[in-house]
Amino acid sequence: MPRLFADPAIAHGDARYPRLLRSIARAKLLILDDWGPEALTPEQARDLLEIIEDRYDKGSIIITSQVRRMLVNGARVVVRWRRKTWPWLAQLLARKPANIAIVALAHKLARIVWAVLTCGEDYRPIMVSA
Repeated sequence: MPRLFADPAIAHGDARYPRLLRSIARAKLLILDDWGPEALTPEQARDLLEIIEDRYDKGSIIITSQVRRMLVNGARVVVRWRRKTWPWLAQLLARKPANIAIVALAHKLARIVWAVLTCGEDYRPIMVSA
């Protein structure tokens, strides 16, 4: 990912930034590889948001990362060990194939991680009495 942000950082300094964003937005497919190993600086996060906004309805983006793989593998372990003890998970597995349930759980984990990181608070699940 750092190479993606090298050109925008230089372009900010010499007024090529809008032209660079337009050229990235014109591509039919943008692949962001190795997403997640390093934290983004505020400038990089802003540049990425602009790239994604400019590409909206114009092209596809594929994001690959170790983080996604770790979330899916973690969800796979949860499904294996908690499928009988968590009723909501058993119900999901009764309706959907296991791989779809695993990816759905990985997405839920990603949303929880994002919420925790952006709010700066500890995650405390809401306990519901049965």
